[in-house]
Amino acid sequence: MKEALENLLQSRMVDQDLKRDPLSFVHRYRDAKDQEISGLFASQIAYGRVTLFLPVLKKFFDIVDISGGPRKWVENFCKEQHGDLSEIKYRWNNPIDFILMAHTLQGIFRTYESIGHLFETCEQNQIDKDETEEKQDFDHAQTLDDAIAILRQQAVVAAGETGISCSTFQDLPRGFRTWLSTPSEKSACKRWNLFLRWMVRTEHPDVGIWNISPSRLRIPLDKHVHDLSLMLNLTSRKNSDGKTVGEITKNLKTFHATDPIRYDFSLAHLGISGGCKKTFLKEVCSKCVLQKYCSSGSSFTS
Repeated sequence: MKEALENLLQSRMVDQDLKRDPLSFVHRYRDAKDQEISGLFASQIAYGRVTLFLPVLKKFFDIVDISGGPRKWVENFCKEQHGDLSEIKYRWNNPIDFILMAHTLQGIFRTYESIGHLFETCEQNQIDKDETEEKQDFDHAQTLDDAIAILRQQAVVAAGETGISCSTFQDLPRGFRTWLSTPSEKSACKRWNLFLRWMVRTEHPDVGIWNISPSRLRIPLDKHVHDLSLMLNLTSRKNSDGKTVGEITKNLKTFHATDPIRYDFSLAHLGISGGCKKTFLKEVCSKCVLQKYCSSGSSFTS
């Protein structure tokens, strides 16, 4: 199967797929500090139909670029600019979520020089802890838990700048809270795992600007990747939760221990593009490099 997955990786038209991917907004920028902020917002809106959320992201980043790009926009963001985001809405996310995240990041940057620095610090803390306990088997679930805890604390502090009265994270708007899910709450954390993939992996189309090991990344579990993982027997679990993420990642790690989620982009876009119909169709399945290992296609030889 590893050879088949590698063949899939090579056969996908990466730059063509990138045009239909929220990662395209990260490639809009060249500076790492702009890339990580664009990646954070792009990944958090990456749910539902691609054709619906990409226009929202374009509108948002067009506004951001008027201020000189994501980093300058965050650093200089103030109450007078809240109205600029009044039309930025997507499903359960409203302007207040973008506003609160901007103020939250301002607070983060007072302690950490970048989002990457925050995650690298949390990662190093886990490494130091594991060395003390004479083990090296943690993955990014622990790093993500620690980083999100810090973001949640800062969001509560920043809420006052947005006019929100709160004393705990649970008092914040529901849409914003969905952006700060954690593995410890059994969430699949698809959008955070996607963001981490973009920031950590150095292979195109990911930008690899953070000093974190890709060996500990976890699969971003969207519907397409989950469906294909079931078809390829990478999991038998029907629930899209953290346990399923762990099972798929563990199985993928047997193919590539140092880069277990290297196939995520190609698998996701096999589904997004309609290249896989997720049921047997002779004219489609007979041409698929994964047919031999797929529960839908392997029962049919020609």
